[in-house]
Amino acid sequence: LKSGSSLADSAEPPFSMAGSRLPAVLLLLAGSVVSYWTATYAFVGGAPLSRNVDSRVIMSNWQKRKKGDERRVMWLRKNINEVEHEGERLKEIFYDQMGVEEEDTPWDSKQTGMGDTISVEFTKQPYGILRWQAGTGLKGAMVKDVQQPIYPGDPNGQAYLQGVRRGMVVKEVNGKDMLAADFREIVKEIKDQSFGYVPYDNDKKAFPVKVTFAVS
Repeated sequence: LKSGSSLADSAEPPFSMAGSRLPAVLLLLAGSVVSYWTATYAFVGGAPLSRNVDSRVIMSNWQKRKKGDERRVMWLRKNINEVEHEGERLKEIFYDQMGVEEEDTPWDSKQTGMGDTISVEFTKQPYGILRWQAGTGLKGAMVKDVQQPIYPGDPNGQAYLQGVRRGMVVKEVNGKDMLAADFREIVKEIKDQSFGYVPYDNDKKAFPVKVTFAVS
């Protein structure tokens, strides 16, 4: 001890040790507070996040329903509205399925069907005849586009594999003369799927459909 000093004078105050630990204690306390508030925010904030997700799902479902409703309305209108084609009034939806193109050359069923013929059998739908063209006065049906098969057993290749080609006309369907029949009757007898003629599953008499085509 220095001269003139006492033990009490040389000893550090009681709070000196505590003061050296104070920053660590404060950091620990601060960390606990942050962890508490983070956990609390995550727990409490889960609800708004969930509500936001639910809102997006609801909006997406609403938009899908709206588009579905718009399609149904359009379909209904097309089943009501009529257009004129070849001097006949057709439902708009039927006309759309015909896929009429400006470059289609008019033809007369009375002047076709005299060439070579082929007979084919369709055992299932679809057949692979992608587009037809009606003759003058909506009489007769001419093949305008045929799809080639994409894979072995492709039903869309039935027509092509049996020799059906663009420009051929329907002469007979199941033995019935259809060369100059109404186009609507022809596609019905053929059971063309694109025009909505889909037999019931239990209709065993629907197939096969035997069609005779003639070179125009």
